[in-house]
Amino acid sequence: MGMIESIRNRQTLLLTIIGLGMLSFLVPYDAVIAMLGNNPGTQSAGTINGDDISFLEYRTRVQERNSLFNYTDDKAAQNEVWGDIVIERLYGDNFDALGLGLTKEEFDDIRYGDYVSPWVSRTFYGGQVTEEQKQNWKQTFSTMYSDPAGKANYAGYARVITQKRMREKFDGMVRAGLAANSLEGKREFLGNQEKVDFRYVLKRYSSIPDGDVTVTDADAKAFYRDHKSDAQYAQRAGRDIEY
Repeated sequence: MGMIESIRNRQTLLLTIIGLGMLSFLVPYDAVIAMLGNNPGTQSAGTINGDDISFLEYRTRVQERNSLFNYTDDKAAQNEVWGDIVIERLYGDNFDALGLGLTKEEFDDIRYGDYVSPWVSRTFYGGQVTEEQKQNWKQTFSTMYSDPAGKANYAGYARVITQKRMREKFDGMVRAGLAANSLEGKREFLGNQEKVDFRYVLKRYSSIPDGDVTVTDADAKAFYRDHKSDAQYAQRAGRDIEY
């Protein structure tokens, strides 16, 4: 009875805590920040290559991505969006300098044409591309594009697919540029041709008794002199205080 009476005396506090808990589920985080007097547009979600990424931009893109794709949890969407922002900031200038682009014909081709891009294959087809599925996606994108309400989603898909394709192109160019020259090939070939047969006897240091090894004072001093600056022997500075 004493516990029940204690709860009754604190029912106002209890209801307040429950109300705040429910409010945290209903009110978006950026709205809470605004209520507290902070502008989410000025808050930084992180820094990439010296550029501050505003929380508002990051959160907006996460929400858009969640509306386009089915993620197992919000953390997966957050990680992928952040990865895409990193690619934009670090690779964007390289894409422009190389003149990388995506024509309408190629954009159609990598979605449902003869060459479906690796990322589209994994994301939209589950890695199993069939003619029936390609026709279904072609119809889906066509319907989405012609519907005024669906054009926003179409534009969102287009942005993501285009960026992923730019990364695939760039990585492909880098891989194509990594080739061994004739000298490296010759050295590798000759190295593989050299074969040696030999016999050896293994005796571990741990099997040698300490008494069989004699270490003189000169040996100890020489070892100390040669290794006293090694990182593994470094010690923090200390002081002896007498009082």
